[in-house]
Parts: sequence; structure tokens; C-alpha cells
Amino acid sequence: FATAKLYTTAMNSPKEIEAKYALADADALRGRLVAASAVRRGVVDQTDVFYDDGSGRYCEGQCGLRIRTTRPAESAGDAEVRITFKGPLEEASGLKVRTELETVLGDGDTAAGILAAIGFSPVVTVRKIRESWRLGECDVEIDDVQQAGLFVEVEGPTAEAVREVCARLELPGDPITASYASMVAGK
Repeated sequence: FATAKLYTTAMNSPKEIEAKYALADADALRGRLVAASAVRRGVVDQTDVFYDDGSGRYCEGQCGLRIRTTRPAESAGDAEVRITFKGPLEEASGLKVRTELETVLGDGDTAAGILAAIGFSPVVTVRKIRESWRLGECDVEIDDVQQAGLFVEVEGPTAEAVREVCARLELPGDPITASYASMVAGK
């Protein structure tokens, strides 16, 4: 799939480093990506189901536990299922920096059953169409999120790389640190 992740390692802890912006004009951004010689990787349909154990630790505590199902949107193909834990946000001058642990699953239904058996319930589902690009060291994702709107995420190995791509693409305003799950849940 086109949504490969890049991580940095600090004390053996994989980190997600990203900036997210509301997007008014996806076509204008696509034009800037093409002009910058970015590589288009494709479009996928993603469904993220977020879980909590009733304590609020995972949703209200700025952590996340999800099962993501990704299907190619432009061709027939099998779905890929991953489980991801995201830790709380760290200070990073407007960027989202946090621990992210993720692995591929063979069977999402079984994983959901395991989570239910240990006390986790689905609390919010986020559906989006994601168009993926690669520019320099960063992934650039144009996300059309049901119930939330149009966004762009830039994710890379360092804060400097992310900021450089954001500047190169002339992304306006300040980055958004709210998650799609909190937007869809109305929190």
C-alpha cells in the first residue's frame, strides 16, 4: 500500500512526527506537489476503529488504540489490517510528536474479538479517502475525512524535514493537533 510509515527512534521508541492542516483546495495542493516533483503513490480507502477500555485513557487521555483497514481505491486488491497504539502528544512547537507502535494483522475481526475479550470496546469510527504522495523524506497525505472535512498531513523522520516540506508546499496557518477521531467524535 501507498501509506508506508517513517519513524525516528529515540531510546528505541518509534515516533510519529507530523503536521496536519485543514485544506480548502486539494487541486491547488496537487499542483504544488507536482511542481515540487513529488511522487504520487495512490489512493486508498481507510476505516479506523478506535477502542477504549471504559477508563477514557485511550480517547480522552490523548492516546489512541485503533484497528485500521486499508483497501486500494483505484484497483481491486486485498485489504491490509493494522493495529496501532499512539501515545500522548509531546511538546513539538505545533507538530504532533508521539510514540507510535504499529503492526500488520492477519485478521482484523479476530483482533477486535481479542480487544473485546480484554475489556476494550469500539468508541469511534473514522472513514477517509487518503491520497498519498512522497516529497523528499516525507509522506504527504491528502485526507477526505467523512464527518470532518479535507486535510493534509505531512509526516517525516524529523521535525525539520516536516517543517521544510510544509513550507515548500506553502501550507497556510498553524498546524492542527486534534486527531481525526476527536474531530469525528465532536470532542
